Amino acid sequence: MPLCNPYFSERLYDAVLLFAYANSLFDYARNEEQTVSTDRPTRREMDTAFKNAIDFRFRVANEERFRPLYGHFERRHENEADHVEN
Repeated sequence: MPLCNPYFSERLYDAVLLFAYANSLFDYARNEEQTVSTDRPTRREMDTAFKNAIDFRFRVANEERFRPLYGHFERRHENEADHVEN
């Protein structure tokens, strides 16, 4: 059963996006980069953030319910290969 409530799906997307931006701060915090990237996270970065935000067992047990969230990733974020070309 998918996440039927679009409000919940949007809030979950926002939480994962926040995790993605937090992940991008780690290189800056370790003084490996001079600036923080303000680019929109790629799909791969969003997938990593999703894995950080949601427990593995819960993700696996409810995989079908998160399909709309992956749809948000596909619509709003480009692939890493597309990101490098631009």
